[in-house]
Amino acid sequence: MPALPKTPLAEAKRIYWFESAYDAMAYYQLNQKWDKELRKGVFVSTGGAPSQQQFKAMIKATPHAYHHLCFDGDRAGQIFAINFALTHAGKTFTSNVTKDDKLLVRISGEENQNYEIKLEPFDFHRIIGTLLRPKEIYREDGTLDYRTIGDGYLQEMSMVCQDEYEIALAEGSASEETLEGMRQNIMAIEDAIRNLPAPGEDSTDLIVYEPAEKGYKDWNEQLLAKIRLQESVHEEPARREEPEQERQARFHR
Repeated sequence: MPALPKTPLAEAKRIYWFESAYDAMAYYQLNQKWDKELRKGVFVSTGGAPSQQQFKAMIKATPHAYHHLCFDGDRAGQIFAINFALTHAGKTFTSNVTKDDKLLVRISGEENQNYEIKLEPFDFHRIIGTLLRPKEIYREDGTLDYRTIGDGYLQEMSMVCQDEYEIALAEGSASEETLEGMRQNIMAIEDAIRNLPAPGEDSTDLIVYEPAEKGYKDWNEQLLAKIRLQESVHEEPARREEPEQERQARFHR
């Protein structure tokens, strides 16, 4: 497994947050081929549940960096991501989840507001929009305006397209024309990410919510699943060749 980059904190443009070092290494292994900027990033393992003090210290040290929230995809990891966004926005708050799976947030100070939000189906951007930007991120028809959220969705699109391309390449199920189209699509998304405008004053522009793909609890689980898939793809041709080898052996006898 490749070693994680060692970028000085003061020079970091991207901070990647994980609950464990295994997830950090898995994320790096899955994405290093596609995202050359990873070598300029700082990978943070919180060793479990992160505290607001951890968040505050890193935010203070890297005020202009993008923060990729790669916590586990379970409820605890989702709450860690929400707490980070609130901390990054400078809010003084408390949060907890009720027995009926609702998020209770109390923001103190001048706002002094209480929120009760249903967590299922989970939508990080909509929840943060409710807590931080209840009006600005919605169109007149009530739908979410993705352009106001930053580069999070482009990052997610890039991940999905890259995984689909690798699977198609490994399985040999797609034509060269299809593969070329997939490569062009990936390049177009990466170009869009590179040409995003510099983040403004809105703190959510600096946050990318990036859990493992749906169906996986964390990045390490996703990596192991990919390895198993690749192994099964390579084993299948060998199994098909065995009967022919047996027939040849009987013929020679």
